[in-house]
Amino acid sequence: MKKAVPVFSILAAVLIVSLAWGAAVDTEISYKKKTAIVGPVQKTFRFSLWDAETGGNMIWSEQKKAPVNATGYITTLLGDTEPLNTADFSQQLWVQVDNVKAGPTYVPIGARDKFVVVPYALRSLSTGVAGGLNPLFEPMTNVPETALTAQGWTVCYSDTYADNGTPLATILSSCNKSNLMLACRPVGSSTFTVADFANRNDILTDTGAANNNITHVANGAGWYYNANYSLGFVKGGDSVAKSSCDVATENDDKRLCWHTFTGNLGYGWRCGTTQGLNGSADWQRVILHHD
Repeated sequence: MKKAVPVFSILAAVLIVSLAWGAAVDTEISYKKKTAIVGPVQKTFRFSLWDAETGGNMIWSEQKKAPVNATGYITTLLGDTEPLNTADFSQQLWVQVDNVKAGPTYVPIGARDKFVVVPYALRSLSTGVAGGLNPLFEPMTNVPETALTAQGWTVCYSDTYADNGTPLATILSSCNKSNLMLACRPVGSSTFTVADFANRNDILTDTGAANNNITHVANGAGWYYNANYSLGFVKGGDSVAKSSCDVATENDDKRLCWHTFTGNLGYGWRCGTTQGLNGSADWQRVILHHD
């Protein structure tokens, strides 16, 4: 691919997302590009998204001042002036930077940069995934219940970590929608300590009744399930120490585990960083569902 000057594509996606899925969502993507401009200086640029590497259609733009440092790098947040949620992220996109001259005229700076994988999580803003639910990069922490129920999540099962012996078939017959969320918190709290959701088939993928470090990664989490071992999740890509519930500590605030036995839900074990909850009536485990 021909480039007039060296360029650096997307460094990271910073998603400033309302927990109330379906409400207005602010999005910003950190962006950095090498130019031949001598800085430090502030200049007016137009940043735009296109549906082709050359030619094609402009599908989003914003014009603003942005800094150029002494080594010629522009740094900015795409979307901090014009919201990105009007762009269709279901397709491959490229970002173009234009130097705005008098007139105005727009002088392209180098070639367009191809968007990499991370920004495509924004696809949910225009097309939706998992029945219209925004995808996650990792399990959520400190989630107000009202932010979930206001957007259609409903509690389909709840007990405490002291409860033991409810048939999984009974629970799943009540939690019968296409997406499930596992969550936990101290009894009486209105905020879930940790929670994550996925399609029910992903959550219920059998990963074996063994300490085998096997998870099924979906929607930011590594899920594990066996009706005679344990049920839970970790941050996607992290290892799990199932003994039979997870006792690992890497990113421990994003871990949840409940025991299972002979087709029943057993005692609880962990809610985020707090382990050893078997028999605790002070902690609550909750399953929510959503179409």
